[in-house]
Amino acid sequence: MYYFGIRTERFFYIENETGPWILNDNHIYTAEPVNLVGFDEYIFIQYDLARQLDSLLLKSTNDYISVRPGLFWRVGNEAHSY
Repeated sequence: MYYFGIRTERFFYIENETGPWILNDNHIYTAEPVNLVGFDEYIFIQYDLARQLDSLLLKSTNDYISVRPGLFWRVGNEAHSY
């Protein structure tokens, strides 16, 4: 399993190999994180973050994902971020 994600000041968005996986709003404070993927109120934010993530991934110039600001990824048990 692999996943890629992007963090902004407010949102945390992750896609895995099947598509959107997690969307969290850092301004919603609850005991458990709320996954907002697919919520009507957040669908445009989800699409915008997906577009930003795709843009970051397309800027990679080698076979491995090169780190760009706001990009993080995980391969196996190793997590990487920038």
